[in-house]
Amino acid sequence: MTRYELERHLGKYVEIVLFDGTVIEGILHKTSEKAFENDANLSIPKLRYFCTCGDKVVSNCVFRLSHIKKISRIKIKLKVVDEVKLSKWVKKEVRKVGEAEAYCLTCGREVVYQVINNRYQFENYCPHCGAKMDKEENNA
Repeated sequence: MTRYELERHLGKYVEIVLFDGTVIEGILHKTSEKAFENDANLSIPKLRYFCTCGDKVVSNCVFRLSHIKKISRIKIKLKVVDEVKLSKWVKKEVRKVGEAEAYCLTCGREVVYQVINNRYQFENYCPHCGAKMDKEENNA
């Protein structure tokens, strides 16, 4: 394997088998990357590689090109979940005339009551961040 072939996998999720049989799985990085400049073990050695999982180095292992027996790219299927943010309106205790009556707990943006069927009510969602509001908190 050449350095060029290995470095095509930088930033990708891979499985690496070293000659001693160690299997490392994670996102491939090269030492001296800007993101790791504050860690001497990952910034000073030249021409070394390592994998990360989250913010940790996998197996605390830094290796050279010559240590690699096999590398394979792992394709990850990400499941996109449509998250619904839940929140509630927080009524302002003290306010001046013309100011908003409450704010969204999630984004902090202010809202005013609306008159619906002769009652003051808030919307059931925040028009700013889209958070769905707790039903009990909608009525004045």
